[in-house]
Amino acid sequence: GILHVSISLFFVYVCKVLIDIATGHSDGNLSVYIGWMFFCMAMQLLLSVVRSRLSSRTEIRFRNGMRQRLFDHLMKSRWTESENYHTGDMLNRLGEDVIAVSDALCRTVPSVLTTLFQLIGALFFLSRLDGRLAGILLFIMPLALLFSKRYVRKMRRLSREIRDTDSLVQSHLQEYLQHRTLISTLEYTRQAVRRLVSLQSDLLRRVIYRTDFSVFSRLMVQIG
Repeated sequence: GILHVSISLFFVYVCKVLIDIATGHSDGNLSVYIGWMFFCMAMQLLLSVVRSRLSSRTEIRFRNGMRQRLFDHLMKSRWTESENYHTGDMLNRLGEDVIAVSDALCRTVPSVLTTLFQLIGALFFLSRLDGRLAGILLFIMPLALLFSKRYVRKMRRLSREIRDTDSLVQSHLQEYLQHRTLISTLEYTRQAVRRLVSLQSDLLRRVIYRTDFSVFSRLMVQIG
């Protein structure tokens, strides 16, 4: 990712030189810089493929290892009747939560580090072009950081609510499927379906709210 950012910044520099040569503001060999431009484009494509493949490979290996360790821990743990853990909830945690954690560690964290490197590189690059551009970026950064703190806190709470609601859905499905013969005998199927619809509606409402909040926050940052 860092190498991709470096090539991208160099590509911007090459394009600037090409424009200066084409408009007569500087002397230089146009063919050489056109060659550099195509080299940068090819490297960007290659690095994008490599980064995507490496990210997927790392994530699935990490996810499998984490799920294996959690499963081994659960199988060896001593359970008591006083514990309030439902197997549907545990299956949901082994499935969805492992995916969320692996995605954060294998994609989000590297992406944040790459973005920080890009920000520092862009700041240096802009300062070499025009100090005023770098000053504008420095003015926007504290505002973005202040906004991101509130954004992360809000998203954390919304994500927890969604995970808890999703666990309720999984627990409901497993509980009623496990006792489906008894439920059918007691003619309680319709009530069970209504309860599922209610839980899923609540889950849908929370997911849409989180999505709307995320889209609005991203829009504000892009406007800035």
